[in-house]
Amino acid sequence: MKQTPFLEQVCEHFSAFDYRHYTQGNISKAWWEKLVTAGIYQPVIRRSDDGRENYEELSRMIAQAAYHNLGLAMSFIVSTLLFADNVMEYGTEALKKEVLADLSDHAGLGGIAIIEPEVGSGLRLMQTVAEKEGDGFRIKGKKHWQCFSTSAGWWLVTAKNKGQDETAGAFGFYVHKSAAGGFRTAQTYQPKGLHVIDFGVNELDAYVPDYRRLNLCGTGIPEIYQLIIPTWRQFASLGNGFLSRMYEESVKFASERPCPAGYLKDIAFVRYRLGNIAACRTICQALFHYVIDFFRNNEKGTREIFPAQCIKVMASDCMLSGAMHYQILCGANGYRYDASDNIAAMAVNDAQAFVMLSIPNDVLSLYLANEFLEKFGREGHTTFRDLITHSPFTQAAAAHLEPYKKELAYMPAGNLELVMSGQILTRIFAIAALDQYSSTAEADPESISAAILYCVNEIATILGNKSIAQQISNVI
Repeated sequence: MKQTPFLEQVCEHFSAFDYRHYTQGNISKAWWEKLVTAGIYQPVIRRSDDGRENYEELSRMIAQAAYHNLGLAMSFIVSTLLFADNVMEYGTEALKKEVLADLSDHAGLGGIAIIEPEVGSGLRLMQTVAEKEGDGFRIKGKKHWQCFSTSAGWWLVTAKNKGQDETAGAFGFYVHKSAAGGFRTAQTYQPKGLHVIDFGVNELDAYVPDYRRLNLCGTGIPEIYQLIIPTWRQFASLGNGFLSRMYEESVKFASERPCPAGYLKDIAFVRYRLGNIAACRTICQALFHYVIDFFRNNEKGTREIFPAQCIKVMASDCMLSGAMHYQILCGANGYRYDASDNIAAMAVNDAQAFVMLSIPNDVLSLYLANEFLEKFGREGHTTFRDLITHSPFTQAAAAHLEPYKKELAYMPAGNLELVMSGQILTRIFAIAALDQYSSTAEADPESISAAILYCVNEIATILGNKSIAQQISNVI
């Protein structure tokens, strides 16, 4: 992976969190201070504020962190992109100055508070309310699954604006300082994975001054998208780093593990599993290249939603699939946290989180299918295949779908069909990214071909499932 002096300075600390020896425990304040001193915030701080403002470096930093520990990489995404970058983008000058000083000089840590216990992904049902009070806002409610629930010094909070309906800016976005009180950890969770990060439930009865309200408000869902689109793009970085490690570990294990045939790698089906891990890795390499190319051509960056949604779903599906193949290869020992010959248990537990966090993939597949139809489905197209052929995001992959043109001759409708069509779209987008990646010097033609076959096979499987899904769902 491309290195710079800055990246070498930052990434030299990441091995301290490697899966081989860092199996439990939240990141300590002392270690967070070391990481901040090394410069983890620098890529999202504007050049005018003496930062690097370099999202390619940020992407490479996240990828290298994910190689060692997905929880470490996710902690960077939350603190740099979800919190700091949104404050820099939408905050008042007074807020930016205040937050920047704390992050840089005191190793501050920011979290984001969106999801609520009784609501889940149904954001329109949000019950946390912000009401005008003097020169600020009183925010009351409850949030859960907060990253850094007990340790964050700052919070970016979403809340409904009392008295405003959805057409008049129902949601607002507020930055709260933990030291001001009113943001209490009511319960801590013991998550299955991502043990570097502390999770829990937080109760709010907080006062936020006017200047700490972000300049971003509206009907809710589109604005929340604006907050998290940069995060979805970085799932390509997570997948690139993590699956590079999974492939290295699985090949090493299969090459050293004796069996009656010699070694595991000598068994054809084992090589098939290794090939699946390699395909998942190559897909994420292609998505990573897509993101890097985007940043090179859009210095400031735009927040285009459809590619970001596809990257989130595809990369996280690949991460979980690759980790599961590795764990199965490791056999019963792959079920142990402290196995001496593999890191499969930790890897699988961490990878599972990403198909659920930052909006579950099933929900996001529904959203991205609707977004796709809304943007490209009103141009006189009559079938899903026709849309795929004409959309700039998917048309490069259309030639690979010729064997399935009959199966794609429908227009998605209804929840079940829309979710499955969203899953198909993510695979088609990945094929387009692979085609683009194939023209680079670093790409291996055989690996690209295998990864495209992997995506096509996934599409064929989804189309096959589509024909029986309704019948299966009617059993309930």
